[in-house]
Amino acid sequence: AMTEEDIETKRAALAKASRKTVYVISGVSGQGVQPLLHELMKLVEKQTAREAA
Repeated sequence: AMTEEDIETKRAALAKASRKTVYVISGVSGQGVQPLLHELMKLVEKQTAREAA
């Protein structure tokens, strides 16, 4: 298991390297999954609108 500090350090490093938003999720506890799903839904809706135009 990782500490909250370790998680944030790795998240920040990945975000800096990728220049993208990095979502921290846990498959075991489900933590962080809902915010990620909401963002995915926004992307799907945006793409659907583009294809319909």
